Amino acid sequence: MPPAPRQERLIPFYVSPAAQGIFSIDESTISVGADGVVRYVLVVVAQGGARNVSYEGLRCDTRERRLYAFGRPDGSWSRARGNQG
Repeated sequence: MPPAPRQERLIPFYVSPAAQGIFSIDESTISVGADGVVRYVLVVVAQGGARNVSYEGLRCDTRERRLYAFGRPDGSWSRARGNQG
């Protein structure tokens, strides 16, 4: 698992006019694997202040998305269901 995201490494990005909150990716976690999967840590801060952190992967060729883990407030990770291996 990657290190917990840090505020100074977050790059905000636009999602859509309907999207609520602020979406950012931790630039230090962006990688492209030999398997063609782009992996990154996503941080979403809702309008009410709730913060959601996830470690995800995208395979652009097949339009697949995989969620590997959720970030905890203490900086540790909880593996997503179906990704216990």
